[in-house]
Amino acid sequence: MGKKCEFNLENRGFGIRQAFPIFAYGKLYLDWLPLYLDAPRKTPMSRGGFRGRIIRYYRLWGALDQKAVEHCFFDPHHRFDIGGVIYRITCEVTGLMYYGISDNPDVRIDTHSKGKAGSTIRLYQHIEKYGWQNMAVEEVARLKCTRAHLLKIERALIKLDDTTWPNGLNMK
Repeated sequence: MGKKCEFNLENRGFGIRQAFPIFAYGKLYLDWLPLYLDAPRKTPMSRGGFRGRIIRYYRLWGALDQKAVEHCFFDPHHRFDIGGVIYRITCEVTGLMYYGISDNPDVRIDTHSKGKAGSTIRLYQHIEKYGWQNMAVEEVARLKCTRAHLLKIERALIKLDDTTWPNGLNMK
């Protein structure tokens, strides 16, 4: 159904310069700041907010273009709807599964491995008990849609595979 993922938990460094050069507004840009400053119009957003959106978009979709830059400037949603990844973590010892969504899967998987994701206590307990090496992470889907749509799909998968505790690692 999905493809196996190798999430790099050791070296998650991301240089924003990897996303550049890009051609936008009729000019070639080698960095995000001149791009931000040259934009003919922009919503009230700090430079850091724009930079963060550029990073998230690039990490999820692997490319930037004029359309992506416009999306980063003008998406009105607080959570910045760029779509995301639906992933499944399966404990290979118990067979219990967990479904999750994220627009930044490397960071989200890292929070699971460190127990920082508050609503996933059962998953974290399994990681602590059986070890991260016994967890299989799979990308189920990568979709360009709203966060609300991703949540609906996640809930449908949780219901379909009955992955709520005690049959799985999702919370009710």
